[in-house]
Amino acid sequence: MNCLGIKNEIFIKKLEKYEKNLKNEKFVLSFVHYSEWSSLFQRMYKYGINKINDRLIKSLIEANLNLLYNDIKNKARIYMDESAYVMGIMDEFNILEYGQAFLHIKRNDKDIILKQKCSIAKCPCLHPGDIRILDFKKYAPNDKITEKYKTFEQYENVIIFPSKRKRPHPNECSGSDLDGDYYFVFYDKDLIPKESNLIPTMNYFFDIKSLEKKI
Repeated sequence: MNCLGIKNEIFIKKLEKYEKNLKNEKFVLSFVHYSEWSSLFQRMYKYGINKINDRLIKSLIEANLNLLYNDIKNKARIYMDESAYVMGIMDEFNILEYGQAFLHIKRNDKDIILKQKCSIAKCPCLHPGDIRILDFKKYAPNDKITEKYKTFEQYENVIIFPSKRKRPHPNECSGSDLDGDYYFVFYDKDLIPKESNLIPTMNYFFDIKSLEKKI
């Protein structure tokens, strides 16, 4: 993202905010990725049960903190609030145009359908052209123009890519495909590069015939 105009100061501010959030035990427990546990913790806090008077919560907080700090130290990985890490699937209905996408995020207390331009990437992201900007579409009630996007609302926590054009968007992102690959979606405005700064995608296709001639 640095190559696309996102300044280092932005990432430093995100890191500082993240470190402050790690002092909040509810924030740390939110990384327990099981809805049953999350609802249990919410009920426990409601009745005044926390890390001070409960060994289970205290041990889980300590274990999660250890993992999260190791991610910062070893992988420079931090949590981005306005983002999602979701599996990619294809638009089987042939509704989305090239340059568009759809994402319905529904997790814990978050339930949103994106309607804006977002940056997407796939790990590993080794080339500046692997980061793309797509226009996410959403159905607006009583709007005939966007009514076609209502079909996608039942698909939760998956990014839907268009099936149009010769080269699909997933392949533009690190040469990936839709066999279970996961993608980062950033709808934080600080992490969306200007389209004028975008770099052409890398060509991940191999011309076997021309390669045979060289050999």
